[in-house]
Amino acid sequence: MPWKERDAMSLRLEFVLRSLTEPTPFRTLCAEYGVSPKTGYKWKQRFFQEGSSGLHDQSRRPAASPAALPEQVVCEIVRLKQAHRTWGPRKIRELYARRHRAQPLPSESSVKRVLDKAGLVEKRRSRRSRDTGRLQSRVDAQAPNDVWTVDFKGWWYTPTHERCEPFTVRDAYSRYVLASAILPDARTETVQQACEGLFERYGLPGTIRSDNGRPFAATTAPWG
Repeated sequence: MPWKERDAMSLRLEFVLRSLTEPTPFRTLCAEYGVSPKTGYKWKQRFFQEGSSGLHDQSRRPAASPAALPEQVVCEIVRLKQAHRTWGPRKIRELYARRHRAQPLPSESSVKRVLDKAGLVEKRRSRRSRDTGRLQSRVDAQAPNDVWTVDFKGWWYTPTHERCEPFTVRDAYSRYVLASAILPDARTETVQQACEGLFERYGLPGTIRSDNGRPFAATTAPWG
C-alpha cells in the first residue's frame, strides 16, 4: 500500500513497529507499504535514534553549499546595482571584475540570481506584435516562391581594408539558398539591383520577409 500524505506519520510508525514485532520478511513488508528496502531501513534507523519524531519529513537542503557566493560578494553586487540601476548583470559583473581583480569572479548567472533575489531585476514587458508599430508577416510558405527571406549577415573589413557585405536570400519553403553574394554596400539601390536579378531568374515571390534593419525598413518610413 502506498503512503497516504494525510497519514504518513502513522503509516511509518506502523511499518517500523511491524518490522520489529512480526516475522514477516523485511522486503515483503516494504513491498506491502510501497517503499524500497533502503527507505525501510532508513525509517528503522531514525526510529532507533530519535524515536517517533525521527519519522517526520526532514529538510533536503544541503548542510553546506560550496558554490554559494560569500556574503560580502553578494553585498557588493547589490551595492553596484543600486549605484547603476539601469545596468544588467553582465555590466555589473564586469564592473565587479574591474574593482576586485584579485578575487574570484562570480558567473553572470550567479550575479543575475543575486539581483533577482534582491528584487533588483525589472521584468521586461513583452509587447504584442500589433502594438509595436511595425509591419509583421505571418505568412507561412506552402510552396516554392511563396516566401523569400532576405538578410545581411553582418559586415567586416577584408585584409585590404575593404568593407564586406554578405547578402543572402533563401526560399522559406524549400530552404534553397537563392543568393549568397558579397555586395559593395547595403544601400537600397544596390539591394534592389541584386533582387531584380533574382526575380528574372526565379520569378517573383509572393512575400519577401526581412528584419527591421536597413535597407529593408526604417523608423522614418511609412508604417516603420
